[in-house]
Amino acid sequence: MFAKNTQGKVDQIISQLKNLFPRIIPKISLRENGIPEFEFDYSQKSFNLAPLLEDLYEAVEKHAKANKKCAVVVFDEFQEILGINSDHIERSMRGIIQSHKNTAYVFMGSRRHLMHKIFNDPERPFYKSGRMFPLH
Repeated sequence: MFAKNTQGKVDQIISQLKNLFPRIIPKISLRENGIPEFEFDYSQKSFNLAPLLEDLYEAVEKHAKANKKCAVVVFDEFQEILGINSDHIERSMRGIIQSHKNTAYVFMGSRRHLMHKIFNDPERPFYKSGRMFPLH
């Protein structure tokens, strides 16, 4: 009975997910009690993290724009991005989010010297892309 009553809602959710995350495959199954369970998968044949991350960066902006709202995305402990050997993810992220009009971004981190490096080093993709607000 529950699944029958939520069919329209489930179809709507699947449609929204396909729109927001075109490379991610939503999977829905029904538990024994009739409650739907959602899972997400990706095509493992051509798995590449970069397009999935690009979909993620765009999802909030698409959703905010479609609903004529503003959104805020907060990245906590953002300095951890320095642990990735390549700056490709940083470059991709900067390239995509700098064009967003409906989404604001907050980059937080507890290690000031690393956050300073990300935003004040001319060799880094996020160089001079925002203002620092140290919290004491």
